Amino acid sequence: MSDAALTSASAIVANAPPRAALASRVGDAALRAESQRALIARLGVRLPVEMVHDIGLLLTQRDVVVRPAQDATMRRWSRFVLSLRALAPIAQLHRHRLGPPLIAALTVQVLRPLLTLRLTGFDALVNALPRCADAIRVRVARLDLDTLRLLAMAEGEALEAASATHVSAWLRLFDDPAIHDVVNFTLDVLPSVLAATHTPKAQTYAVNGYAGLAREGVIDDMLLTELAWDDDLFTQRWLEQELFYHARERARDEEPEHHLVLIDATAAMRGLREAFARGTAMALVQHLVRGRRAVEIAFFDSIVHPRVKVTAREHATTHVLGFSERRGRDAARAFGQLEQLLIELRETTPNQLMVTIITHAGCLVPMATMEAIVALAQVTGVFVLPSGPLPEYAGLLQHLHVIRADELGDATGRRGATARVLGL
Repeated sequence: MSDAALTSASAIVANAPPRAALASRVGDAALRAESQRALIARLGVRLPVEMVHDIGLLLTQRDVVVRPAQDATMRRWSRFVLSLRALAPIAQLHRHRLGPPLIAALTVQVLRPLLTLRLTGFDALVNALPRCADAIRVRVARLDLDTLRLLAMAEGEALEAASATHVSAWLRLFDDPAIHDVVNFTLDVLPSVLAATHTPKAQTYAVNGYAGLAREGVIDDMLLTELAWDDDLFTQRWLEQELFYHARERARDEEPEHHLVLIDATAAMRGLREAFARGTAMALVQHLVRGRRAVEIAFFDSIVHPRVKVTAREHATTHVLGFSERRGRDAARAFGQLEQLLIELRETTPNQLMVTIITHAGCLVPMATMEAIVALAQVTGVFVLPSGPLPEYAGLLQHLHVIRADELGDATGRRGATARVLGL
């Protein structure tokens, strides 16, 4: 690391801890900055490690003060970073575990006005700050904290191992106002719905007593002290499997399942339909993953788009929020493709096939095609805000949910509708 970077690492630090702890913290922060700079470079963006370090520190440390710096350029840069600390979103960011890759994405987002100048080198960029300082402050003030909160809550461990592809996707999300309704809906339903989620490994009837403590179980077996956490921390601990439960002596056996969650991506799903479909899909796949099911999620319109596998370490939140590819509307073609996909899955997996389709009443599929699909898999249909009668094939489905406007009119109704789809 360069001398300037080391100067930066000691120029902006949190409230002066003891010297040994300070040296360790500076060293750790410098290593994270190098890793983040390398990740940003894979996007084709060149930033001095000093800037990556100091913006990252600003976004992750509560109390930042200036250490004496001999270099005039570094002093100008340090004063500018500290001027950002007074902006309201900075204090809110410190409440969330964002992870180094997400901090790298935020660093690019904040400094984007400076990057448009196409300058290189720390000195040149700092000297150009007066030309874009106001634009940077505006970007900080407009950071979408709800999207960041959802990513931190739902992606969990996946944030730590994110790639340059994830960073690029997050940057697109930050500038996409169309996702706000989906984000707000998801934040409204996710904590309460997931708090009620149970895992199939735990026994749900009270016989044979408790055998000890476990990191998973049903809500009835949760230690009462866990309920003392506030909503955000409770949800975070739940997602990261940090909650404690009384463990039963026996476990329940269930047939292995392979779940495919399909979301209608046609133009008819805009607005509240889209918010419910995507928000409920995110809650559903997390509920299924927590239950140790194999889960994939995909969008469909005139085709079934590529499936994304969902695991405990690879969630689909970024994909579901950011999906925008549309190829018209041809449900017959898409569900014909789904039939072939299920035939292939039947040949490769012994698990029971489960399909959840989130769509609307205008999704018209030939009866013969749906008959073939329900013969291959157990199908749940979720029809969001139907504007007319349900399609004829709805009577073939093993499970059916109709989501009406009065259910989505308030937070309680939205949570109840999502919980019903999840079977809670």
